[in-house]
Amino acid sequence: VLAVGDKAIIYEWCEDEDGQATTLKTARLQPFEYLNCVADAAQALAWLHNKGIKYLDLSPDNLMLAREKKAKLGDFG
Repeated sequence: VLAVGDKAIIYEWCEDEDGQATTLKTARLQPFEYLNCVADAAQALAWLHNKGIKYLDLSPDNLMLAREKKAKLGDFG
């Protein structure tokens, strides 16, 4: 965790069931799983918004797919 003032950025390694880092762009999912990932992203964006944090780089490259096929926001600079 990198803390700056009262804000914190948390880093987490996300991997799929094969132990690989997968983004929504490279994932092979069923249509309903893509919808679930969109819902995950919306929930994450709402949480950030409620904390007053701006996230301006939403794209398939920055949505990481965790083992349970849950999408998590990422940012690579």
